Amino acid sequence: ALLATAASCQSLSDVLVAQKSSLSTLSSLLEGQPAIVKALSSASNITILAPSNDAFTSFLASDAGSKAAKIPSEVASLLTYHVLSGKYPASSFTKSTLFIPTLLNDAAYTNVTGGQRLEARVHAGNVEITSGLGRKSVVEVADVKFDGGVIHVIDTVLQIPSLDSTTAVAAGLTSLADALTEANLVSVVDSLHDVTIFAPTNAAFNAIRSTVTTLTLDQLAGVLEYHVVAGTVGYSSLLSNTTLKTVQGKNVQITIEDGDVWVNSAKVIAADVLVANGVVHVID
Repeated sequence: ALLATAASCQSLSDVLVAQKSSLSTLSSLLEGQPAIVKALSSASNITILAPSNDAFTSFLASDAGSKAAKIPSEVASLLTYHVLSGKYPASSFTKSTLFIPTLLNDAAYTNVTGGQRLEARVHAGNVEITSGLGRKSVVEVADVKFDGGVIHVIDTVLQIPSLDSTTAVAAGLTSLADALTEANLVSVVDSLHDVTIFAPTNAAFNAIRSTVTTLTLDQLAGVLEYHVVAGTVGYSSLLSNTTLKTVQGKNVQITIEDGDVWVNSAKVIAADVLVANGVVHVID
């Protein structure tokens, strides 16, 4: 359950001092990022998702976390990914999913117009945040007010969305990852701007394996490019009955039917996997 903190507005630094029992690690990381502290202290209408000390302890104990903590640019990007563009008190969140832009705009870590997104909704009575690789985080303490907006203390450090190729491997979409490598499309797809990718499962690839093995590399590239839309980030909440032009040049038909999303005759079975340059929907 959420615990509302009804403190009067005060500076960000004052709030962090007052919350030192749970946010001292965040304060320490911010001390090494004076530009971010200055920007946040003068900002208005922002929301900070502040990982608790326990959240950072778990993160820093991981190989990825311990490595990231030693690289100032990674720390900066991670911190800005925890700041939402806009003031979102706990009452702003419902069972309907929101895809909210963050202050993460560094091109080395994101290629999404307006800042990398995260997913937020109410689930099982709590505000649940989903970040890269499907990582879930829950708001433990809500609505800690400060001059520039509001802070929510969360129980897990968010994951910056990874490259498409990295995400495919992590999500177990190994057939897609292998096909992209074979067609020399890994760097091409990873570098696209604002994408929606419809990613077939391994079983889907296996169902047409006899055909795939007869394709030339150019033909394989065309098949894969038909699964990628560039210039549109089609988060599930934004998709409607429409057509989208693919990188291959032809359109796919999007149909919403009884809450399910279809791409031509393929069904989306896992929606909204956030990646560095947009979103992936897994299809059957």
